[in-house]
Amino acid sequence: MRQVQGVFNLPLGLDEFLEYLAMDGKWHSLNELVAFTRLTKEKVEKIAQFFARYGFIQLDEAKRKAKIDPAFRKIVLSTLGLEEKAPVIILKET
Repeated sequence: MRQVQGVFNLPLGLDEFLEYLAMDGKWHSLNELVAFTRLTKEKVEKIAQFFARYGFIQLDEAKRKAKIDPAFRKIVLSTLGLEEKAPVIILKET
C-alpha cells in the first residue's frame, strides 16, 4: 500500500479520515468521509469499524455517522500542530 506524509504517516486515506474527524470533533456522516478521503464507501466503513473497535472513534452504524474520541482528538490535533479550537472549514453534504 502506498504511503503518504500525514498525521501519523499511515497508508493513503487513513490520515485524512482522522484529520477530518479531528477538525471539529463533531459527528460526521460516512458520506462526508468518502468525499473528503476519496476512498470507497466500503473502505471508509471498514476504517470506521476498525477505529471504533479500538475506541478511537464512536460509530453510529444505524445513522452512518462517526465522531472522534475527545482524548484521541487532542493527540491528532497536537500531531498536526493545531490548537484544539482551531477554525476550520468542514464539507457538508448537499
